[in-house]
Amino acid sequence: MSSLPFLPYIEQFGYAALFFALWLGMISLPIPNEAIVVAGGAAAGTGLLAPLPALAFTALGIASGLTFSYYMGRIAGPAVLGRFARGGRRAKYAAAARGMIARHGSLALCFSYFLPVVRHLLPFTAGVSRMPYRRFALYAYPAGALWTCLYFASGLALGGQAGRIVGFAQRHGPQALWLAFALTASYVIIRRGMPAHE
Repeated sequence: MSSLPFLPYIEQFGYAALFFALWLGMISLPIPNEAIVVAGGAAAGTGLLAPLPALAFTALGIASGLTFSYYMGRIAGPAVLGRFARGGRRAKYAAAARGMIARHGSLALCFSYFLPVVRHLLPFTAGVSRMPYRRFALYAYPAGALWTCLYFASGLALGGQAGRIVGFAQRHGPQALWLAFALTASYVIIRRGMPAHE
């Protein structure tokens, strides 16, 4: 699992590393969220962490990051988003987040988490636009939970080979979702087809 950059932190700090890294990941921690979630699944798959607590701390970290970004948008307002959006790629991603909210409203939160970088800006943009928290929670948390489960299960299933998923996810973005889904479905089918031990 040496190809997973976040694994040493999990080995040192355990479940807390998953929670705090994913919470801070929503405010631009330099390690991609995909790498952290897949590393958590791989750590659980190899026995370093227990699977259910690892998944729970991972999901809580994602939910906390979404909530923090949303309330930062409500408190800080459009001025901060405008400063962030000046120049280069950041402006492009910020414009994409604003455009998704304008075109799709709350539904944008359902698929935004599967888009790298935009997923960090859309909760903030939802807060800036004064979207009611209940509506934000209804759409954002299920999408974040689905994304988390798919990548975590991929790491769990692949174990030591999980680093390949991280590299693919960073290069190909949304296409990695389908690979994660296929791997998860294959894992479930294989496990169900295995004969039970007597």
